[in-house]
Amino acid sequence: MCSNARHFPGLNPLRACAAIGVMLFHAMGYAGWDRVFLPGPLILVQGGWVGLDIFFVISGFVVGQSALTGIENDGTAFRAKFVRHRLARIVPLYLLTGLVCLLAVDTAPVLGDDRILQVFSHLAFIHNFWRSTLISINPPSWSLAVEIQLYMILLLVTPWLVRQSALRVAGMAVAVALTFRTCAYFAVAMAGSNDPAIFLHAVYQTPGMLDSFGLGVAATIAVRRGSLERLGRTACIALIVVGLTGLLCTSPTITRQVIDGSIWQYPFYAITMRTWIASAALALVLGCALLPFRSDTRFGRLLDHAGDLSYGVYLWHFCVLATLSKVTSLSGWSLAGAVFVTTFAVAEVAWRLLERPVLRYAHKFDRISVPAPATVPASR
Repeated sequence: MCSNARHFPGLNPLRACAAIGVMLFHAMGYAGWDRVFLPGPLILVQGGWVGLDIFFVISGFVVGQSALTGIENDGTAFRAKFVRHRLARIVPLYLLTGLVCLLAVDTAPVLGDDRILQVFSHLAFIHNFWRSTLISINPPSWSLAVEIQLYMILLLVTPWLVRQSALRVAGMAVAVALTFRTCAYFAVAMAGSNDPAIFLHAVYQTPGMLDSFGLGVAATIAVRRGSLERLGRTACIALIVVGLTGLLCTSPTITRQVIDGSIWQYPFYAITMRTWIASAALALVLGCALLPFRSDTRFGRLLDHAGDLSYGVYLWHFCVLATLSKVTSLSGWSLAGAVFVTTFAVAEVAWRLLERPVLRYAHKFDRISVPAPATVPASR
């Protein structure tokens, strides 16, 4: 029996909001962290980094669905198609933005003594392993290394996932993440280090980010099995409100504590904090995914397209931010506004000229290389 992946149009606007949150957070941080703590609407920018956790939950939800649908339709042979589609979506723009960052922002990473490590680690999506390569070329791209590694884990465990309950998958993902973060935290502490950067790098390696991604996978299992079909509009809105409230009420405080390093003085808080953020992000993602959203209206199409551009916005914004900071005297909200407009414009061009053509080719390749099963009637 062949099954098709379900489309959730409400997730695209959420993708766009997550990318904008990260972009504005970096813009204000780049201008000077002291500006981030001004009162008023900047409270929203203080928590913009949670857009990354939202991305990981969405990724687990959507990519998990793709993997589960693939193994149901094609068995373990689904892996080739899965890898091809993921690489087509991620690699071209990743390479382009990395090259532009090197040329326009800083060539030092490929000119220094560790240039071979820099190039190799970025091409292999393992630059999150070393502090010297973590944010050396295009800083936001460290999360793509984590995401690729999570995809590899997903490929290995998908045959196991089809037999598991959503609750068990969620519990195991959280348990692995918490166990890893606990071991990493105390390994750094026992080594006698008080450097917040070392704690941050150690604790948030790939296994330490598994709760966000794993909760997304668990959610897609629950949806596929009909466990959440009875959720109505009111329940979806309640999930969105709960998720947003949890993220916006906690993330500004966490931001200050991470920047001043005080968060690492409290082991339980430092180790579990990301799980609470992931849980709030899950509520938001589920609410948006299951809430009816009309993408056939003019405004709906605009929001839907903004979601298509979200990956480009995420990868282009640092290059745009660094360039505008060099060639203009803009700061604060003026800089953030200029980065917003310019980044979306660049992302639009890249979507039309690179991302969309590559994705179309990947889907065309599927039609050419995979004949229709003989058991499927021609009328279908």
